[in-house]
Amino acid sequence: MLDLGFYGLSLNPFEKNSMLGRMSFGSRDHKKALDAMEAAVKRNGFALVTAKSGLGKSHVVDRFIQSIDLSAHVVSYISPGRTTLIELYRQLSIEFKLEPFGNKQKLINSIRRFLYSTYTRGKPAIVIIDEAQDLKPDILSELRILMSYDHDTLDVFTLILAGEPKLASTIQNNELLDSLRQRITNHYQFIGLSDEEISSYVSHKLEFAGGSNIIIDDKAMKTLCEASRGVSRTIDHIMCDALIWGIQMQRPTIDSEVMQRAVDSQSLLA
Repeated sequence: MLDLGFYGLSLNPFEKNSMLGRMSFGSRDHKKALDAMEAAVKRNGFALVTAKSGLGKSHVVDRFIQSIDLSAHVVSYISPGRTTLIELYRQLSIEFKLEPFGNKQKLINSIRRFLYSTYTRGKPAIVIIDEAQDLKPDILSELRILMSYDHDTLDVFTLILAGEPKLASTIQNNELLDSLRQRITNHYQFIGLSDEEISSYVSHKLEFAGGSNIIIDDKAMKTLCEASRGVSRTIDHIMCDALIWGIQMQRPTIDSEVMQRAVDSQSLLA
């Protein structure tokens, strides 16, 4: 069993779910993505948030949902994956506590009436579709029907699509989606943690686990930055192995040798 006490740690803060319930690290990407979603809500707009896998996009979406004033908005969150249009409408219907049966037209009419009703009552809906890169272009195109009211002069709810960068590419380059693209009011694409943020991110996690005195030397941190390329999930994996190697090698400082072994064990090139 790994003796985390060697570094004064109460837990391994780089393991998945270890930081649940703790203050998360607020990176530049997280702030700008939250700003984009919040700006869209203010105007009942359409926000697009895209990020490569491992950059924390779903975590930010979750933080955004937790921040919503439920007395002022109705919220629907779905992550439909590869689905059909009618299944998408059924999932939305269930989220809104509507009858999820019937044909496509019946479902969309019911959803549109609900969205308009919440708007007129002063409690507009926020519809969040996560992992939207898996939706086919013809399904994405149909979303414009939900967004068109009063001859397309009225915006009655906020739509947020979150997914991998290919979602933005699909919307940008597919003529079928021109109408949807023109409705985008806010877009933010994650760029990953900077070298400075990586150092702060690692320190943030160690501090919460009781290891604020752990020393990671400059060469080791440079190796981590180069190998991880700013991807927080990759940083976590490498740091998990760095702690293991550091403890096994009885190194009070995580030096470049320890970090390189961790990188090598992740099959990455620093």
